[in-house]
Amino acid sequence: MNTTGTLRITRLNADAKPFFYQQYLVGDTLHTVKLPASKPTPSVPPRDAEHLAYLQSMSDEGHVSPRVSANARAAWAAILKAVPGIMVPAAVATEEGSIAYYWDRGRYHFEAEFTAAGGCEWFYHDRDADQSGGRESPDGTLPDEFLDRLDTAFGPTQKA
Repeated sequence: MNTTGTLRITRLNADAKPFFYQQYLVGDTLHTVKLPASKPTPSVPPRDAEHLAYLQSMSDEGHVSPRVSANARAAWAAILKAVPGIMVPAAVATEEGSIAYYWDRGRYHFEAEFTAAGGCEWFYHDRDADQSGGRESPDGTLPDEFLDRLDTAFGPTQKA
């Protein structure tokens, strides 16, 4: 997966309230854009609302298609349902118009890429067991196998 693309950067303003910027490369030029403010709802915690707003901004600003953004947002909802409280992944808009998610925790590494063609490619690696796997999901959803492996690494029985 190509990691050149959009990154989320958090900064604090004078009131110690977080705000977000999006940075992306076009050729050799680094562009920075302030993200729209996200307002959490009672059912969506602030960190998740910020992540969802960030994914939407990738589409709004033309880095990915609305379909790719929608697939990544739907996957985030499925991930939160399977593994409540999981850390927000690093999310990148790739040069190919995909959104890639990355998690790295101790022995575990996970990737999920929501492609411009509407599919999803996922990968995991367990360093201690020297096990790797992954595959493509043409419908853009994450399979139970991936969600179960995330739960193994990030579920409530695991320590940060």
